[in-house]
Amino acid sequence: MASLLSLADVRDVFIILYGIAGILMFLLVGVGTFVLIMQVKKLVKKVDGVVDETVRPTLASVKEAAEVITGTTEFVGGTTIRPVVKAYGVFAGMKKAASVATNFGAKKGK
Repeated sequence: MASLLSLADVRDVFIILYGIAGILMFLLVGVGTFVLIMQVKKLVKKVDGVVDETVRPTLASVKEAAEVITGTTEFVGGTTIRPVVKAYGVFAGMKKAASVATNFGAKKGK
């Protein structure tokens, strides 16, 4: 009868087995987390490489295109729009001067 385990002995064995299982799970989760962190670092390096290879040259092209458009806008504004605006201003000034001159004589006659 001495070979039979008492309820307290069975309880102690289960507590020990549960503790060992908890330690093993803790170690597995720790190793899994470490592996996951390493994979994320590797992925970040790959994404950075893709950004360097594709996105940065595209951004450089867009910046260059924007600079060309800015230059073109300044050129068109300087060579066509400003002279047209000046000519229109002179024309409007002459028209106003003529209007004032014609109304000036009309007001005097009243």
